[in-house]
Amino acid sequence: MDTNIGSGLNAQVFVTALVLLAVLGDCPPPLMASEPTYGDELAKVIREQFVKYEYRIPMRDGVKLYTVAYVPRDRSRTWPIMLTRTPYGVSYGVDNSPDVRTQRQASRFAPSMAMVKDGYILVHQDVRGKMMSEGQFVDIRPRLLNGKGPDEATDAWDTIDFLVKNVPYNSKKVGIWGVSYPGFYAAQAAIDAHPALVAVSPQAPVTEWFLGDDFHHNGALFLMDAFDFYSNFGKARPAPVRTVSWDFDHDTGDLYEFFLNLGPIANANTKYFKGQIGFWNDILAHPNRDEWWKARDPRPHYRAVKPAVLTVGGLFDAEDLWGALATYKAFDTQSPGSDVRLVLGPWRHGGWSRTDGDKLGDTRLRRPERVGGLGVRDRHQRVRKIRRLAAEGREAGEALLRGERRALDQTGDGQCRRVALRPEKTSPVHRSLVHGQRR
Repeated sequence: MDTNIGSGLNAQVFVTALVLLAVLGDCPPPLMASEPTYGDELAKVIREQFVKYEYRIPMRDGVKLYTVAYVPRDRSRTWPIMLTRTPYGVSYGVDNSPDVRTQRQASRFAPSMAMVKDGYILVHQDVRGKMMSEGQFVDIRPRLLNGKGPDEATDAWDTIDFLVKNVPYNSKKVGIWGVSYPGFYAAQAAIDAHPALVAVSPQAPVTEWFLGDDFHHNGALFLMDAFDFYSNFGKARPAPVRTVSWDFDHDTGDLYEFFLNLGPIANANTKYFKGQIGFWNDILAHPNRDEWWKARDPRPHYRAVKPAVLTVGGLFDAEDLWGALATYKAFDTQSPGSDVRLVLGPWRHGGWSRTDGDKLGDTRLRRPERVGGLGVRDRHQRVRKIRRLAAEGREAGEALLRGERRALDQTGDGQCRRVALRPEKTSPVHRSLVHGQRR
């Protein structure tokens, strides 16, 4: 049996609490009394409570990756590191603070404001070949069979090794997280992981782009998704840059009309890409799941992992729900005895991190007077209550932190239940409910 956490529980805080407990192992005094809100308050906290460091971290082949670290100014103790590796850019310049005006922007700074309050060294890195990092970028870079790299697993290993040796006041414990493409890089870090890496959280992770994620579903090309993403993301970057433009102009407000007028798929290159978008060319050159695609399937390498792994996914994620399930299954089945867990909920792509996780479009997923069956509204109180439940070995804390391996946050009435994620054939069918009404 598995725990079903009522959908009212703030997903961001719930997920953070699990990773936080895995990294710290205890509950030391927090960095500050309460969680900041995104916007001006968070910007002030970053300026006043953290010192920003810039590094160009050398990889084993000499390529240097641009990295920034935000270290708490409190020098009375050491702090664990939370790392994210991204192809989308970070905040550049030691005197420049990250843009945290919106909740989505703040979610790039930290998995949740609970981690800012409790005190972490927050590290952001441009992956190889993107933005200010050196080297050549390769989409879903295959794992090199020699185990020596360079690949994304070895770049993560080299990064962590540098961080624990050079970042001031770190506790020598590291966690890594990421949503979507950064989720892929988080999962890669678990492969032959550095000894200091104790927690990994791939969230909506890009996993296999032919079978089920993003650009193909069961081999069928998602034309608009692939075209729109690579018309911007796929532009060549001959040298390190601080900014890139996502400015492809469809010249029409009707995308159906645009792709209807495009004609044969070969016209994407003839009319727009001019053969200069490398991965688009690869997609067209490999219409079947051949050896090229199989080499880019990371799942065979997600085995015998030592860090705790918490995979997160959204049941209404049109991009990477397949990846969340497949990543969890690979880690779970190939790492017996390891601490491998899954959290699913009624969220869109990244909805547990970029929003409060309590709505799907115009549909509210919880009763305002109840929060996940915990009866607490304040975020700080929710985190403390989750910790207390864990310490006492009861309810959600017992299930998720002391034995159960999968959690399903059901679209329902905000109650905490236990359900089987793999029901027997004789199990009754359960209809999803919204505020107690069938929809």
